[in-house]
Amino acid sequence: MKRVAFKWVPVVDIDYCTGCGECVDACGPQCLEIVNNVAVLIRADICGSEEHCIEPCPEDAIHMEWAEIWGG
Repeated sequence: MKRVAFKWVPVVDIDYCTGCGECVDACGPQCLEIVNNVAVLIRADICGSEEHCIEPCPEDAIHMEWAEIWGG
């Protein structure tokens, strides 16, 4: 049975993200990747919720919010 929990994670607004990769470079645990020219949180389970990815974004396309995270 899969478990669900809530975690404070970065959320990317795809309408503003230009895919520059600044957030990816700032993410120590490498939780973000550029996919189809947009930043995507691909490893939410290891995100430290430290918000390092927000400030370098030149388009202000990232914010933090509580999101459901599914686990095994």
